[in-house]
Amino acid sequence: MASAKEKEEVLQRFASEAGGLGIQVVEVIGKVEDVSRHVGRQSELMGTIEQRMAALDHETSNIVVTAGRSHALSEEAVSAMGASKQEIARSLGDINQLTEMVVAGMGRIATLQTALQQVGRVAASIEAIARSTNMLALNATIEAVRAGESGRGFAVVASEVKELARQTADSTAEIRRTLDALQSVAVSLAQDNEASAARARVVNDSTATIGTHVDDIRDIVERIATDLRSVSVEAEAVNTDGGNLLTAVREATSGIAVSAGNLETAKGFLNSMRQSGERLIAITFDSGCDTPDIPFAEEALRLASAVSAAFNDAIDKGAITLADLFDEDYRAIAATDPVQHMTRFTAFTDQACQAILDGALGFNARVVFCCLTDRNAYIPTHNTKFSQAPGNDPQWNASHCRNRRIFDDKVGIAAARNTDRLWPQVYCRDMGGGETAVLMDVSSPVFCKGRHWGAVRLGYKTDLAAYGASDRGTADEAMAMVEQAGAHYVAQGRDSLLAAVVDKAGPFNRKDLYVIVQDRDVRVLAHGRNPNLNGADGNSLKDANGKQFARDMVVLAREKGAGWVDYVWANPATKVLENKSCYVKLFDDLVMCVGIYRV
Repeated sequence: MASAKEKEEVLQRFASEAGGLGIQVVEVIGKVEDVSRHVGRQSELMGTIEQRMAALDHETSNIVVTAGRSHALSEEAVSAMGASKQEIARSLGDINQLTEMVVAGMGRIATLQTALQQVGRVAASIEAIARSTNMLALNATIEAVRAGESGRGFAVVASEVKELARQTADSTAEIRRTLDALQSVAVSLAQDNEASAARARVVNDSTATIGTHVDDIRDIVERIATDLRSVSVEAEAVNTDGGNLLTAVREATSGIAVSAGNLETAKGFLNSMRQSGERLIAITFDSGCDTPDIPFAEEALRLASAVSAAFNDAIDKGAITLADLFDEDYRAIAATDPVQHMTRFTAFTDQACQAILDGALGFNARVVFCCLTDRNAYIPTHNTKFSQAPGNDPQWNASHCRNRRIFDDKVGIAAARNTDRLWPQVYCRDMGGGETAVLMDVSSPVFCKGRHWGAVRLGYKTDLAAYGASDRGTADEAMAMVEQAGAHYVAQGRDSLLAAVVDKAGPFNRKDLYVIVQDRDVRVLAHGRNPNLNGADGNSLKDANGKQFARDMVVLAREKGAGWVDYVWANPATKVLENKSCYVKLFDDLVMCVGIYRV
């Protein structure tokens, strides 16, 4: 059966742990919110990546199709270039034949010109003969005339010969004209044929060049076809990899979404734990236990009482009416960012309560702020340092102009509408400059003429170490307990000391401090917390690192009389391995030991 003192110690430890729990949960919530924001950003980023990957997958698919078509077209181009080369080769052969025919025609024209020249010469000879014949016929006619009747027959012959000569002359003249025309045509034909032959030779050379170019183009197209074939294969591989990556991204996005959901669920659970922790802290306020939050709770009560008294006194004196004090017409102040408001009671609370609130800042160095809030979370009056005139910088205003604003977040609303004696809340507050701090907000309601007006909010920085420190002994306390045990031994003897050491309700069991008594042979005579070790051989006791700490205590006491021994041991309260230091001192043949856990 636990003694009253043990019950009190348990309750004290419970109260301290309750406060620490609330703070730790808020810190965890802060970390979870950070992770949640990070996961949220990752989710958005993964969503963007997924969209881009989907677009990239679509584009890659188009590239694969386009590359396939381009490859097919290039193959067709190679085939067409092959056919073109064959056609050009045939055309080149035809042009070569045409050129040869033109050259051969030039030879035949030259032969024709030679023949025409020969005919001209024959015609010239005939013409000369005709002229001679005509001349002879003329002479014959003259002689026939001279001969008279006897030359009449000869004259007829001469006349016929003359006529034949004339006809021959006419025919040769016609032949000459025809030959001249033919010769002119032959010359023109020869000139045209020469020009045609030259053009044919140029065309022949150009066609040969075209054939070479076609070969070059065909080689280029074949290389393009080869490259496009590689592009098509690589695009297909990229498309496959992109599809796999898109699938992986979608799976990752889905996983992140699930994680985000789990984090939100965890935040819900943690908020429930935080609220439970806050309720536990509220219970400790009424328990009478001395916890690190009690002084601040008492200060919040004092402040709320002072404000309530100021309100009631003002009503009694007519400084303000009850209707004005409970005014809910929040009028926005122009050109304020964040927006501030005025009511009919704002000027009054500034005058009546500003000094009360500023005085709270000197109560403890951990106090961050103290303000009034009405039941709608409107803060008319704040500490002077948070009530600066607003400027043009909204960020600066948000930190320095916190009066005359409505803070209707969950912490603000809960504090404003609480009517319990005290209401603690733990939350993370933005301190500016990218820094946050875990604050404890203790509010106490303000009443005026029996009506709930609002509350006083006292915000202070938490000190997690303080919650554990309330039930942890200090080095000075450990040394004092050793001296106290030594004095008990000297005054009342060995047996009385050993009995007092094992009595958990006695003077040598306080907080996490207790006495261990050993003799010079390292035998445990009395253990203040673990009766199973009474009578044990201390040489067999080792810490988590294998250190024979009990033996070291006796050796140190025998050699130096007193001192500290460090080791690692499980804290009986937390069941967690912690670093421990034990103060030891020799009294006659007894070694007194008291240890402290070092945080």
